[in-house]
Amino acid sequence: MTQMCKLDHVHRHALSGTCYVIGKCRCIPCTAAMTIRAKARRKAQVFGRYDNGLVDAGPVRDHIAYLQANGMGWKRIGVVSGVGSTGVSSLVYGRKGGPDDPRKGEVLKRTSRAKAEKILAVRPELHLLATGAPIPARGTHRRVQALVTRGWSQSKIAVLVGVNRGNFGAMMQQQAVSAGFALKMIAVYDRLWNTAPPHDEWRDRIAWARSIRYAAERRWVPPLGWDDIDTDRVPPTSNHPRF
Repeated sequence: MTQMCKLDHVHRHALSGTCYVIGKCRCIPCTAAMTIRAKARRKAQVFGRYDNGLVDAGPVRDHIAYLQANGMGWKRIGVVSGVGSTGVSSLVYGRKGGPDDPRKGEVLKRTSRAKAEKILAVRPELHLLATGAPIPARGTHRRVQALVTRGWSQSKIAVLVGVNRGNFGAMMQQQAVSAGFALKMIAVYDRLWNTAPPHDEWRDRIAWARSIRYAAERRWVPPLGWDDIDTDRVPPTSNHPRF
């Protein structure tokens, strides 16, 4: 008597080994298909050509943790990598499945090579983060400070990035900013770092001079004082060119 498949409502027979292995189905189509697969696998193993397309999931899981530590949520990783949120979630939180799935919650030991390669190719680049993802504010603060050394007041910078002056002052005291705001600040900085603000009119001249003095009193570093404004660990404090 043919045994009924436990996953009969989920899988079609003989199309994969799931019915035979997990559902314990022993119908004629499933048994015949499994026999063919087993013979092909043994032949490939004998000739050293066998590749099941699976790789160790550990390094992939470690890379996901690295991306998360750098501001990328697991759903965002799924979008950027192209494997989907379910593909990433199953690696992090275990297999999904219905209440009758005996492997539900199982931590994956292996994953497909294609999925692994897509996830491992993702790097925590700022433009790939969700706009609201929090990131360290260090690079943003340094860009503001560098522009102030050129004479750009924080009020002018706030207007350029579209932020209320009061909120801008609070941002300069925070340890983190959103990825979207950081990108706006980068765009403004890249446009202005080598340009002084207009200071022909007396009001502009006062604001320009005051900003330069304010930055000098705090020993803020000008644009050319940084090797890498985002990653330099210790602010240089020796003499630097202003521009």
